Amino acid sequence: MTALVVVPYRSVDAALVTQVASGLSEGDQERLASLHTDLDRLAAFVAGRAALQRALAQAGAAEARIEATCPECGKACRRYDTRTRTWRHLDTMQYRTLLTADVPRVECTEHGVKQVQVPWALPGSRFTAMLEALVIDWLKESSTSAVARLLGMSWDEVDGVMRRAVARGLGRRKSQPLRAIGLDETSFQRRHEYVTVTVVRTCNHRPREGRRRRPCLLRTI
Repeated sequence: MTALVVVPYRSVDAALVTQVASGLSEGDQERLASLHTDLDRLAAFVAGRAALQRALAQAGAAEARIEATCPECGKACRRYDTRTRTWRHLDTMQYRTLLTADVPRVECTEHGVKQVQVPWALPGSRFTAMLEALVIDWLKESSTSAVARLLGMSWDEVDGVMRRAVARGLGRRKSQPLRAIGLDETSFQRRHEYVTVTVVRTCNHRPREGRRRRPCLLRTI
């Protein structure tokens, strides 16, 4: 009967290993040396992995203590949790590219639990800002349906990008007194419906547009 005794690798005396190796053939000695080298590499790998796990645990604990700001009021708040979110980005070599990130949420005493704002996309959008900029550039040259077909998006998604761009532009526009305006009226589609357009003659802004007859619209200006 042969008894197998398992001992820790580092507890084996090097002199004992040398004594055992002296009684082996040359080929067995080479295999033993190779095994010894592999064990050294394995021990270094295990030690390095354990150190990496400890470092990751410490980094996670430090990140959990970091406070974020509320997207509504900008007040420093305690982190509540994280949610996985995905955004579509510009295609990479004709392949659709998706950006996925764990976005933290904060607990504000005034506004409740809110998701922090990411720097690469607008709030409520599932597309990155760079992709939305591309959509706006294409909308200057083609229709909403054509842009949706070429980019593999739905009509509502392209329309949502356009609406967000218009809202940003209106938010940056400074109000100016009306000095000279132009009025025009055109038919809408093939029905007997008309659209009245009001244009500021000095800067080509269209402050008001609706499906109303001219006298009714003039009373609302």
